[in-house]
Amino acid sequence: MHDEHTRLWQILNQPSDVKVAGFFITMSYKFRNQGCSPHSFRLPMSRQEIANYLCMASETACRIIKRFQKQGLLSARGHEYCILDPEGLTSIAEQ
Repeated sequence: MHDEHTRLWQILNQPSDVKVAGFFITMSYKFRNQGCSPHSFRLPMSRQEIANYLCMASETACRIIKRFQKQGLLSARGHEYCILDPEGLTSIAEQ
């Protein structure tokens, strides 16, 4: 319970682009720890579910994902995501 409370507190106090970047970096680490590709993965979550998890509007999450695509940080197609620039995404997540 304490860990979830801490996670929510941290999420609520971050800018939206930092939240989204941190989410994808965290997913990358989780997939790597499971022996899967840390850069290319399929998420069972819709963008609406990602937005809800990050406590933001789905329009905001979609807009940020599209911006990350235009910046060459991430590619997204449906539930398939590919981190193209892990260092760039990490630098945003660490702000």
